[in-house]
Amino acid sequence: MTIDGVSLTVNEVVGVRFGINLIPHTQRVTTLGGLQVGMRVNVEIDQVARYIHRLMLPHSDLQSEDGNG
Repeated sequence: MTIDGVSLTVNEVVGVRFGINLIPHTQRVTTLGGLQVGMRVNVEIDQVARYIHRLMLPHSDLQSEDGNG
């Protein structure tokens, strides 16, 4: 995923919220260090990850139905 053009790795997802870790260097050399709560940002999601997620959904449903998931 990217936030304001900075590529990041999502470490945690809980409901509609997600968590990332920012190292000090990234905060210094990007606009992310100046962000404050409530500021608007541009968020882009990895299209490949979305595609893989959609491919996995039918398999998850089958596993749940037969008690193996």
